[in-house]
Amino acid sequence: MGRKRKSQLMKYRKVALMLLVRDYAYGQRKLQGIIDYYSRHCAWDIYRNEMGQPFVERPEELRDWNGDGIIGEAYDEETASMLEDLGIPFVNTASTSLKDPFPAVVLDNRLVGKMAAEHLLERKLDQFAFIGPQNLWYVRQRFEGFSKTISRAGENCIPLLYDTAQKQTVHLPEDLTDPNYLCAAIKKLPLPIGIMASNDRVGFAVLEACRKLGIHSPEKVSLVGVDNDNTFCRLAVPSMTSIDISAKEIGFAAAQLLDELMEGRTPE
Repeated sequence: MGRKRKSQLMKYRKVALMLLVRDYAYGQRKLQGIIDYYSRHCAWDIYRNEMGQPFVERPEELRDWNGDGIIGEAYDEETASMLEDLGIPFVNTASTSLKDPFPAVVLDNRLVGKMAAEHLLERKLDQFAFIGPQNLWYVRQRFEGFSKTISRAGENCIPLLYDTAQKQTVHLPEDLTDPNYLCAAIKKLPLPIGIMASNDRVGFAVLEACRKLGIHSPEKVSLVGVDNDNTFCRLAVPSMTSIDISAKEIGFAAAQLLDELMEGRTPE
């Protein structure tokens, strides 16, 4: 007797993916983790938007949707309230200060900052800086983990935290700022120095600013980024050191958690 297909053994669940950062390496890996889980363990019918794509662009799209569960990112109270009103399981994967009512699977950003600090401290440097946008929650958490670890080692951390909303003059991703600002800020730093960039996009911009200023890396600037984004790490001159975070595992765990919630089980 032949083996039954997965669709014959499991009830199909209607699931929506509300992943706003899917265009970045972190979001792509998180999505891959979700796909890995449901393709192995359950049968999901993924929501398609009005353009036939498998993503929710705006949470209000789901008001009349008769679905079973959602994996996504809720960054503000309005989105959280709208999702709560739907009355179906939602798993949040956003690093945010939002005190939402949902179960969540998120990255430990303070630990990411601690890891970057430990890496740079091993290089026997005595000057350190952190660069990134101050208006993003995950950046503030990474800065906290980085600066506290540097402080415990008896060293000082120079914060270069910029406000992207005030400094952008061209269309850029939300975590970048005007290159002229970076050049001016880096020019004032004591050298040699160890720098943590809030992510690889910022790290690439920092290395470009150093190149324009004639500041050699890693001789004068030792930089570590976050995400291990192959594009930015390999295009950077020189190539960039980066922390490879557990995005795929986050997606896998979030999918597993949603599966449990849709089955009516109460997770630990």
